[in-house]
Amino acid sequence: MAKCYQYLVDSVFTDPTAPMVKGMPVFYHFGPGAKVDEYKKVLSQVKFPQGMRQPVALRRWADWGKLENDKYIPVTRSDDMDAWEKVGEIPTAWLPARVRTRDQAHAEWDNYATQDDVIEFMKPFRDSIWHSNNPAYTIKSGFAMPGMDNRGCAGWGRGHFYYIPRNNGETYQSMWKFCMAEKDSLDMMFIASWSDYTEGHEIEPTIENGDRELRTTLKYAAEFKDEQADERGLTLPLMLFRLRKEARFLEKTKMDVSACQRSLDKAALLISQGRYPVAIGLLSQIENDVKTAKSALAVEMMRLRESDMKIQGKRKSGGYNAEETLSISLPKELVSKLQMNNYVGYLYFEYLDKGNESLFIRSSTQREPKEPFKIVSRIRTDNTGEWKSAKVELYKDNIMNGFNMPTFYLKGNVVVRNLSLGYTIYSVK
Repeated sequence: MAKCYQYLVDSVFTDPTAPMVKGMPVFYHFGPGAKVDEYKKVLSQVKFPQGMRQPVALRRWADWGKLENDKYIPVTRSDDMDAWEKVGEIPTAWLPARVRTRDQAHAEWDNYATQDDVIEFMKPFRDSIWHSNNPAYTIKSGFAMPGMDNRGCAGWGRGHFYYIPRNNGETYQSMWKFCMAEKDSLDMMFIASWSDYTEGHEIEPTIENGDRELRTTLKYAAEFKDEQADERGLTLPLMLFRLRKEARFLEKTKMDVSACQRSLDKAALLISQGRYPVAIGLLSQIENDVKTAKSALAVEMMRLRESDMKIQGKRKSGGYNAEETLSISLPKELVSKLQMNNYVGYLYFEYLDKGNESLFIRSSTQREPKEPFKIVSRIRTDNTGEWKSAKVELYKDNIMNGFNMPTFYLKGNVVVRNLSLGYTIYSVK
């Protein structure tokens, strides 16, 4: 942990876009991680450059609370949080507690919270932190989040699902309004967890919600800062993100994109400074340069059926039994092309959805750490008894395409059929 803290000091807090509030570096200490005594040792090992003020650690406080007569009662203090305060950390909110259990209206989730629960959860922070005269609370942070639905990450792989309704954007607005009523007591706002799509509390644009949450953020952030809301910057981060992906793609296709990367970094800084017209002009220029570069690429599309691959495994029910490892080897000519060039690839197949098993698709990899990166995909069955279709994206960085060896290994108590591979291969003309 000391190395991580030192990295923040050396590489994050010294950057032009460092998180600074009232001249002090700020970070959110999520936990659990180190115990208090261990953290004291960490603090003693970190070296700060001359002139840097002591970073402020905002400590996650998200104790569960309880229901009484259908009303959520939050926790107002804890021994654990008292101990963290003694080492200089400031209690700060996180995702509100979800203490209500599954009912007919929330049949897809194990626990949930209501919009009213969310506000009740925030009140102890207002009463004991924001309104406090304690000089140790050097930075007081408000908190807002738009909602929650963690089915996208399969309940963090544990199959336990939580839900906080967005209510057409009203939950997010209500949290902002609660904090804005206390804005004179606050130094900053923390939004959780920015855009974690798999947990369902993203504020970035989506098909379902459009840019509603971004506009809410702009409205209340401008109010918090006593500034005029400027909508010209709303679309620029997405444009920047897409161009960074394009530049990374061109780099993997063996093009020199160093000048493009420097321009993108400059555009990011312009956006952070609110210099939107200049940023728009620069991003438009980069977009044209990227289009020109892509026009210099040769594109070859290939589709392989089962007869084009070497598949080793036992046949069962019109397919292959993956209970004993099933392997797929590619033709040497294709392996050579995949090694030499950039590509976008997909593995397609159908699987018999029986039982509650996990079907793992693995490959050899040279990327460290190898254990997680050799997993191409993991598919969990739901015991519907139906044949289901799968489409798995193949990431070149993670997959070793070798000669005289399988590229993919499928393992799980599952029958698969109709295997195929699709590649779009890119090279410089």
